[in-house]
Amino acid sequence: MSDCNERKNDARKKCLNKETKQNREEYEEKRKIATKLCRRKKREMWNKKIEEIKGANIKKNVRKFYKEIKEMSKEYQQRI
Repeated sequence: MSDCNERKNDARKKCLNKETKQNREEYEEKRKIATKLCRRKKREMWNKKIEEIKGANIKKNVRKFYKEIKEMSKEYQQRI
């Protein structure tokens, strides 16, 4: 993922230095790829977290179950 972001950043720098149609299109394409990759990785992370919570619930590990839910809900607090 970091490799993808590095390529996107290099394309952005190239576009800022010399703004041509080709450079702009290249940057936009790499930005799309990086965004899709980030979304996919985030979705995989959440699915893995949900599976851990389900596993704790099935194994009757109540402490871990509620601890994981608490962590998950902390991550989505509204920013001010």
